[in-house]
Amino acid sequence: KWKKDEIPKFKSKNLTYFEKILNENLNDYYSAADLVFGYHRQGCQMGIVSGESLLSGTPVIHTRRNVFPNSPAIIKTSDNIKEFNQKIKKFFSLSEKEKNKIRKKARPYAIKYLSDDSWKKRYLNFFLK
Repeated sequence: KWKKDEIPKFKSKNLTYFEKILNENLNDYYSAADLVFGYHRQGCQMGIVSGESLLSGTPVIHTRRNVFPNSPAIIKTSDNIKEFNQKIKKFFSLSEKEKNKIRKKARPYAIKYLSDDSWKKRYLNFFLK
């Protein structure tokens, strides 16, 4: 749920906000998006929204405090709104060919770093070593 008192909503002809989507329709929405805003209230790690977006082949814009390995599919930025805007504009200034190259890296990244299997391996390695 969007916390309007913490991060105000803004109007843009290129931005659509959805309060709720049924689980079986999520991939359709993520796949239709060009870029997903994956920022968290705490501004920290990727959560479900970013992971689902990447799994659907859609890049995310996220805070630099994210400690996951870098990828062209994760556009990391500071909390500064000017930098956010610059990063968004830069992404949309890319050719379709360049954006498609980034999209193709999103799903394999999500599988490698965000899937249940990857977390299971990390968990077992951490606790069983």
